[in-house]
Amino acid sequence: MQEREPLEVTTFGELLKLLRKRQGLSQQRLAARLGVHRNTIGTWERGDFLPDSKGMVLELARHLQLDSQETRQLLEASLIALSAYWYVPYPRNPFFTGREELLQTLHARLTETVGASCYALSGLGGVGKTQTALEYAYLHAEEYSAVFWCDASTRDTLLISFQAIARALQFSPGRGLEDEIISSVLHWLTNHSGWLLIFDNVEDLALLQEFLPLARSGAILLTTRLTALQGLGHIVSLQPFTAAEGRVFLAGRLWTNELSPVSSKKQEHDTLSFEGDALVEALGGLPLALDQAATYIEETQCGPGDFLHLLEAYPADLLQHQVSIAGHSLPVFKTFQVSIEQVQGRQIGAVELLTLCAFLAGESIPEEMISQGASSLDSDLRSLLTEPLRRNAALRELLSYSLIGRSARGKLFTMHRLVQMVVRESLPLEERQRWILMVTRMLEALFPLDLLHEDYWQRCEWLLPHVYTALSHAEQWSVIAHPIAFLSAKVAGYLLARTRYEEAESFGVRARDMLEQLDELSHPDMIYVLSILATLSSAQGRYMQAQQLLQQAIQVNERQLERRYQSYAAYCLSKLAALYAEQSRKEEAETLFQQALHTSQLLLAKEEEHSLLATAFSELAQLCVKWGQLQQAEELFRQAIQLCEQSFTGAQSPYLAISLTNLASLYFKQGRYEEAQALSQRFISLERQGLRTRHPYLY
Repeated sequence: MQEREPLEVTTFGELLKLLRKRQGLSQQRLAARLGVHRNTIGTWERGDFLPDSKGMVLELARHLQLDSQETRQLLEASLIALSAYWYVPYPRNPFFTGREELLQTLHARLTETVGASCYALSGLGGVGKTQTALEYAYLHAEEYSAVFWCDASTRDTLLISFQAIARALQFSPGRGLEDEIISSVLHWLTNHSGWLLIFDNVEDLALLQEFLPLARSGAILLTTRLTALQGLGHIVSLQPFTAAEGRVFLAGRLWTNELSPVSSKKQEHDTLSFEGDALVEALGGLPLALDQAATYIEETQCGPGDFLHLLEAYPADLLQHQVSIAGHSLPVFKTFQVSIEQVQGRQIGAVELLTLCAFLAGESIPEEMISQGASSLDSDLRSLLTEPLRRNAALRELLSYSLIGRSARGKLFTMHRLVQMVVRESLPLEERQRWILMVTRMLEALFPLDLLHEDYWQRCEWLLPHVYTALSHAEQWSVIAHPIAFLSAKVAGYLLARTRYEEAESFGVRARDMLEQLDELSHPDMIYVLSILATLSSAQGRYMQAQQLLQQAIQVNERQLERRYQSYAAYCLSKLAALYAEQSRKEEAETLFQQALHTSQLLLAKEEEHSLLATAFSELAQLCVKWGQLQQAEELFRQAIQLCEQSFTGAQSPYLAISLTNLASLYFKQGRYEEAQALSQRFISLERQGLRTRHPYLY
């Protein structure tokens, strides 16, 4: 089918009349097909009114048998209703989505002040600042006496915009008389009211001063990445699309075949809803990225699911796919790359901080975490983070380009996932691997080893999103190093304590395999790794496997000159003794019992605190109960309880809870009911505080 030539008319009425006549339809016949009064068609063609919905325009397109290009042209024309004085160089976007509440708030603020008001749409590049300003201009055009648009990228673009405004005002200044052009436009703005002046892409506030009327009686709207206006006006932050907004946007861009059968449309809609949600999440709801993705999908007919697979494999290539959007000629990758290069030219340390954040979970990066972990970072970055003035100077540069966000109240940084992706993908592979190692080294130093650490649960949960992110990067780019292995082991220990066995085993096995690849099977840290894997096996009923792992851990400990994990060794000895006792291997069990008891008593005398030391005492006490040595069992239970009480608040210690209930059980068997009841009451009190009283180390 031959493609039709573009129609050379601009207003909706003229376009509708031309298309209607081309089809040989009278106003009455077209009205009958649409189910509207004949006069409605006349009012549309005269320009008195416009259709009240996109659906009606699409119905018109169907009855007029328009192709996709003509349908888009008709849609764009239906959205235009201009002020008496108008200069906006871009058409209205027929696919503009969401932002209703923000647009209402913005309109209320711009119009509530008598005289002049100034507000700025601020946000990350590609977040839709220009498109939102454009929608606002068209949406409220009839409420302003004039609407003028200025490209504020440079002084030259501002001057070109003022020349266009002068023509719209029917001024005729002499050629090359820049001052006359500027003064004429400013004079008009000073002596008229009710206008809207939009400055798009403001990078330098000082540049605007020459183009602002001194006496203002209209509204000024800026779009900018800046997060502070230095007293010029107020900031309105623009955020990426929510999941719902992104879904609607993609549906509008991709589910456009209104002539398809109903069943086909429903199937297409269901597929887009499912895959569209994943695409919105992958692109962080960034409108420019979603539009870029939709364009690629349209051009290749590959589908959102296919695009997601390609994005995972070739992120940099896909994000550099060129699109043409009003006010935005650069693709996502280049948009962020240019911003980063500009920051690099002004503040090298700022890019170092940005790169650090690119390997963390960008939704919420605690400033305290970075400050506490600074000692594990390279000297230049450590120096930057520990010197407040230098750190704030770097942050000011990053904030000025909206490359990161900062919450002063929550003391958190945020970084959009696509900015993170661009930062990472711009690094050579060797640099990428160096940063991954440095970040994991920082996180490993911060991640607590043991439950006796103060605020263990809160600290682990605080760090965990960043740990998962960093370890995922390490796996993606095949980075193998001891800090990565040990961090994986610590995560396994935390997940074990949460009884999330499958996840814990995955990280524990990864830690063991990585130490094996590094030829570090005899490293002291292997004792910690093997004890976790042994406990996991025992908790899941795999006793022979647990026995083998405990034996390996004990052998590694025996080869150590530096005894770093003696509480773990004591635990492994006591656990293996219990397994032997269950197999009626009493002589071997008693030998291990004595070794475990000796090691535990030595550690207790040195006042070394560790959760597995309490566990070892509890395990040994239960062996004594099994062998009828009740007095020694009582002493060991009491030692376990005392160790927990010295190291924990009661609401934190599952070890305290289990030792209390075991000692209570022992007292009950001995007929010491009052003492048993007192301990049981303490146990019940802990349960009421929400304590997890079951723990895999204790079963």
